[in-house]
Amino acid sequence: MSFWDDIGDALDFEKFQLGEWWDMIKEDPERLLFPSADPLSADISGSIMGKDYEPMVNTWGGPTGATFEAAEAEGIDTGMAQDIHEVAEGIAKAYTLNWGMDKLGAQFETGEGESKFDADTIQKGFQSFANSMAQQQAEQDKPMEVPPPMEQGQPVPSLPQEAPGMAVAAPGTALIPEPSLPPERVKEETFPRRA
Repeated sequence: MSFWDDIGDALDFEKFQLGEWWDMIKEDPERLLFPSADPLSADISGSIMGKDYEPMVNTWGGPTGATFEAAEAEGIDTGMAQDIHEVAEGIAKAYTLNWGMDKLGAQFETGEGESKFDADTIQKGFQSFANSMAQQQAEQDKPMEVPPPMEQGQPVPSLPQEAPGMAVAAPGTALIPEPSLPPERVKEETFPRRA
């Protein structure tokens, strides 16, 4: 096979993929209104619409494995198309990684625009993380102090002392405060008794 034959097979695959997309849209035209091409949006839109949408593309915007399998079942050689889409996916991943590193690097900038994201900062960060993990492990390895079990007939350990001004009720009784009026209001609010 020549290079041009491979390109022809790749174009045949792209034509097949467009046909599959058109069939999916004809079957569920509401997909044009809701994002439902990638796996995540297809799941979300499908749960809203009460349907099981098949993703049109993979997470990176390339063809799904099911599309390659369906094309191979139709007799289309997908070797070159797979190679092309792997390169495109690699480029998409590189751009995503570059964007993420740019955002991460912005977190380590000083006020003058200089980066604090250097080898010393990374080493200190890892050392701080290692120290934190070692401290947590040391705390987990401490033996738990459990008081000995009480034996029958032993007095009950004393409870904490009451705070100053705290009302205390005898065991088994409820503490219900009695309503009282200030002395100056008692005289004002006396009512005559009915006969």
